Parts: sequence; structure tokens; C-alpha cells
Amino acid sequence: HLLDVIKHTRSSVSPTEVAKPACFRQSRNRILLFVAIYVGFRWCWSFVEDYNWFNLNTICQWIAVSMCYSPFFNKMSEKQFALWAKKALSI
Repeated sequence: HLLDVIKHTRSSVSPTEVAKPACFRQSRNRILLFVAIYVGFRWCWSFVEDYNWFNLNTICQWIAVSMCYSPFFNKMSEKQFALWAKKALSI
């Protein structure tokens, strides 16, 4: 019975829980690894401080999760990522 409960809880894994390990396996740059650490930290503490509101904070968290999943970002080197960020932010 306990194994059935464990299997059921493992099948309902949130996207942020999966994003961190996927990024650690696939990423070629440290910047994205820090983004993955941020995602993991936010997921660990979300039960304490986060509310389910649609605001800029939530949008930024989901952008970070999508960056961890994206093969486009995972294949970038640190230099390519920095150039992309400068171009995207128009700095």
C-alpha cells in the first residue's frame, strides 16, 4: 500500500521539480545552472511564501522554468547566452 502511495505522489510531479535536474544534465553554461538553482529554491520554498497569483513574479518564475527546459538555451555557451541577453534586453 505504501508503494502505491509513493508511485501516485511521484506521478504528480510539478514542472519546476523536473526543470532543475533536466537543466543540470543538458546545459553547457553556468548561467543556466544558476537559473536552475533559482528554480529549485523557489520550488522548495513555495509552500511557505508563495501565493498562486498571476503577477510579474509568477511570470518570471515560469520564464525561468521554460529556459531550463529549452534546448535552445541549453545548447548555448556562456558567451552566446550573454549576447542573447544583451540583445533581448537591448542593453
